[in-house]
Amino acid sequence: MKNRNRQDSIGIRKFLKLYFGVTSNELLSSDITHKDLKFLFPDLKRLPFNYTYKNEDMINSGKIILVCDSFGTVIPYLSPQAEFDFEDEKNDNFEKEKIIEEAINLENLNLYELSELCKKYKKEHRYKEFRIAYKILKEKKLRRQKNQKIYKKRDER
Repeated sequence: MKNRNRQDSIGIRKFLKLYFGVTSNELLSSDITHKDLKFLFPDLKRLPFNYTYKNEDMINSGKIILVCDSFGTVIPYLSPQAEFDFEDEKNDNFEKEKIIEEAINLENLNLYELSELCKKYKKEHRYKEFRIAYKILKEKKLRRQKNQKIYKKRDER
């Protein structure tokens, strides 16, 4: 991946000239690092590498720019001119948190309520919720069976 990064990346000087219109010879002649870039342009968004590697089409379209400093360190940045809304990724995280919260609420239901909820989710084609509710239902059934075995052993004594 590092070889691909260096091939597709542009230097910080070129990045500053193209996207920010920097023409200062003092700034462009010095060794600029990513820390300096973060200090100079705090609104510039860095992206995580795992997100970048999953969306290589965004690199090709120019929405994500791989920038290499003079020491060879490559970091992906969201293009300042991109129309892409990075907030969508945050919304996905919010939905995951919401699903986890619902799963915690499902733990408080009894077996009958869970089975009815599973039927409802399946009927409405809400498969994500169905899988979560069904998993919790199975775990509760297994716990109940284990407890019943323990109580039987106690009664036999």
